[in-house]
Order: sequence, then structure tokens, then C-alpha cells
Amino acid sequence: MATVCVVGSGILGLAVASCLLEKTNVNIVIISDDFPHESPHDLKYSPFFTSPWAGAHFRPFPSVTEFDQRHVDYTRATFGHFKKLAAFEPQEETSIRFLEGTDLVERGHPNFEYYSELKQGYREEIEDFVVNDWEHGFSASYKTWVLNAPFFLSYLFKKLRSNPRVSLKQAKLNTLREAFTENAAKNDQRADLGANGYNYVFNCTGLGLQMNGGWDPACYVIRGQTLLLKVPSGPHLQKTVTHQSKEGQWTFFIPRPLSNPESPTEDYVILGGTKEEKDFDSGSPRSQDSLDILTRADRLFPELKDAKTGHFQVIQPNVGFRPSRKGGVRVEREKVPDVENSFVYQCYGAGGMGYELSFGVAFAVLNLFLDDYNQ
Repeated sequence: MATVCVVGSGILGLAVASCLLEKTNVNIVIISDDFPHESPHDLKYSPFFTSPWAGAHFRPFPSVTEFDQRHVDYTRATFGHFKKLAAFEPQEETSIRFLEGTDLVERGHPNFEYYSELKQGYREEIEDFVVNDWEHGFSASYKTWVLNAPFFLSYLFKKLRSNPRVSLKQAKLNTLREAFTENAAKNDQRADLGANGYNYVFNCTGLGLQMNGGWDPACYVIRGQTLLLKVPSGPHLQKTVTHQSKEGQWTFFIPRPLSNPESPTEDYVILGGTKEEKDFDSGSPRSQDSLDILTRADRLFPELKDAKTGHFQVIQPNVGFRPSRKGGVRVEREKVPDVENSFVYQCYGAGGMGYELSFGVAFAVLNLFLDDYNQ
């Protein structure tokens, strides 16, 4: 039985490992310098381990760029997988919930026509899609999913960790080549390791760790800041809404299932957000960013404010660095030229769409692996 190596334990790494566990008989080792925490309520994560900070919902989009159609396909595959999980797994474990999503795109937005003319990729395979009347521009509603990012990571992680075919190694690799070396496989007694290490390596490192060190030059970070809110009960907890202004600002709220430890039926809400490209300046929350988000939300989503005080009840601000890539998420197979019979499967650069793309990307990269493994 072969042993494969997954480098990275964010949402893409755990999705790939989960597919390998379900669809193959290989042993799996996951190498990462960060792993999800035992408790999904423990939010003491580095902003560079981005997956726990995500709002995590699905929002369809029209194809504007060349890589958008690939992303559309990945999101639909993920949607189908989440429907299966929601049908067969308890929600208190996965946290997945299906509800209504709504888009509000102001007239004058750079991509307004792509939405209003329902360009390719926007409504295909989307359930309960309805165009709404909205005086300020275009609006549509549809069936979508939301989830609690820390809960879902813990769910995947615990299933992997408890399986005897999976082992975990907490380590920081400086080069991807280290995964192919003897040191990476040291003390791993399972059969069919390569002469020097693992012959099949899945590179799920966010910014694309390179063979000889450094990161994929096509990758960059997008600093994102959101706020976790306690909100009053109401119909807003049964939907997620995304507003795009004509200036290109995004303002959204996403119910976070099972997030309120005081009441399992009254969720907290993720309110966002910011998108600051190539901004590595601060992993700490910026008060001005929080104020800007709340100012926009006061105009757009006043129903989220506390009825007694008239103010938003902020539980905490969140900051994460979304690992993005020019040309979209990378899903490719490469033969390692100087390591015999060895392959690397590139799976990184999802930006702020990690959860939306997750299992669609994982299924795609799994097929690339099976083409090699079954030969």
C-alpha cells in the first residue's frame, strides 16, 4: 500500500486528504506547521492560518475571467458534496446549513451587466434562483449553504486523525523538496515509500511552496477583516446577503451556525468585510476597518443591531490573509524531474473561495493522482 503526503492542513489540504481517505486505499501523512484545534470554539489561530477565519458561504458568480468557469465547476461539485454531508452527517458535527442567499449589485458596479444579464456561470445548476426587484440595481436570491469554519475544520480533522491510515507531522517545510527526502519519511514504517521519501506529494500550502523554497510568484495575499456579531433573533438568521457597491466595496453578513455557546438556535453572524491586496502590514485588527464595516452595515443591514441599545454587538474582530493567485486556484500535476517516479499535485491559491472551491478542487486533483497511481 502506497503512502502519500499532503502538505498543508487548511481547508484545501483537509479536503484533499478526506477524498484520498474515502476514494483510495493509500496511507496518508499530513505535514503542516498548523493544525485545527480540538475545540471548534478555540479561535486562537494565526492570521496566516486563514481557514478558521473564513465567513464560509457559497455565492454564485458570472464568468468574467478565463479561470472563472473552472471555479464555477469546482463550486458546483462542492455544493453537491455538502448536500450529501448535510443529508447523512449530523449538523452539530459539520455545521452545514442550507438557506437563502441574496446578491445586491449596485448599478454602476464594474461587473453589473454580467449579473443583470445573467451571464454564463451565474444561475446554471443553482436551485431556487429568482431575480428580485431592487431600486438601486440588480438583485437575485438562490439556495445556498453556510457553515461554521472552525467547526467544519474540526469535523474533517477529527475524522482524519482517528483513522489508522492517517498520520500527522507538525513541521514547517522550507522547501517542497523536503517532502521527497528521507528526513520527511523518517520513522514512517509503512510500506511503499519512495527511495528517498514520499513519491506522491499534494502541495496545499496556500501560497504555493516551491521545490527549492520561496512561494509561487503568481501568488499574493489579500488581507481580510471581518467582525463576529451577536444579533437579535429574526428572519435575517435564515439568509446570507452580499452587497456590492458601485465603487466595488463588498459588505456581507453570513450566519455562523452553532457559534453562540449560550444558545444553539441563535447564531452569531460574520459581518464583512475588507479586501486589501498584497497587504501584509498587520495581522492585528484595525479599528478604522472595523468602523468602516459597521458604518456600511448601519445603512445596509440595520436589522443586525441590538434593538435595546441601537448598536452592533461586536464579539470580536477577525483578520486573515487569503492566499490568492493570478490565474485562479492552481490544480496541476507535475513530474519531479530529479526524483525518480515522483509527482507533485499542485492545489493552492484559492483566495477567499477556499470553502466554495474545496471539494471540487479536491476531486479534480484526486483524478490527476489516480491517473498516475493506477498505471
